[in-house]
Formats: sequence, structure tokens, C-alpha cells
Amino acid sequence: LKGKKTAGDRVVIVGGGLAGCEVAIWLADKGRQTIIVEMLPELMAGNNHVPGQVRMMTLNLLEKHSTTIITDNQVSVAGTH
Repeated sequence: LKGKKTAGDRVVIVGGGLAGCEVAIWLADKGRQTIIVEMLPELMAGNNHVPGQVRMMTLNLLEKHSTTIITDNQVSVAGTH
């Protein structure tokens, strides 16, 4: 977001809270294919309440951009990166 790194054509966003969803939409607006991985059963379902209208608008934008959404999953790191 600050321009320190360049995103590739396909970007995985770990975390499907409001901030993660907003990043996915921002990157999709820039032509990237976005994938959100969320450990909970649905997006924006954590402890931080997201108002209903904001949630629906965000989900609609993710659908418009054909964002791939993977729920009930976690990301783990294997090896040295």
C-alpha cells in the first residue's frame, strides 16, 4: 500500500476482516486477481462489528471483482522464506 513492494498479478490476502476486504478491493481496482483466506466461516465476522450496509456493499464489491474467497482455513508457513 505504501509502494515499498510491487504486488504481482495474483495476490493472497490473509484475513477477511474489513481491512483485508478493503485491500482486496483496492488491489482488484488496480487489475490484480485477489484471493482472501479467512479462518472464520465468513468474512467480516470477527470481534469488530461491521455495520450491515457496509458489509453488504463490501461483499458486493468483492463479487464484482471476482475475488476468490476461502473461509474456514488458515495459512501456515513451511520452510525459510
